[in-house]
Amino acid sequence: MNQLQAKLAVFLSFSIGVLLVFFASPHLLNMYVSEAPRAAYVATGHVYEFNQHGTVVYLSLKQLIAVHGLTGIGMLSLITCAVCMKKMVLLIRESRP
Repeated sequence: MNQLQAKLAVFLSFSIGVLLVFFASPHLLNMYVSEAPRAAYVATGHVYEFNQHGTVVYLSLKQLIAVHGLTGIGMLSLITCAVCMKKMVLLIRESRP
């Protein structure tokens, strides 16, 4: 991996991580909470309780996986960014005389 590839990997993983953790996941959660029922409905699958600032709503398993999955993938992307940054620093140190 050369320096340009390392810089690109750091930039992409950081951008994707920030977008998923701070924009996509909260937006999706806000959308789901605003449309979710306030009582559990077994017929529709909305049985997973979620407390959003004192408002209890019931989400489906698919909705929970989507929200928490986006957050998890975003965090993994930020960790990847840290690993690539470390590799980039090591590459720069090795290239110096």
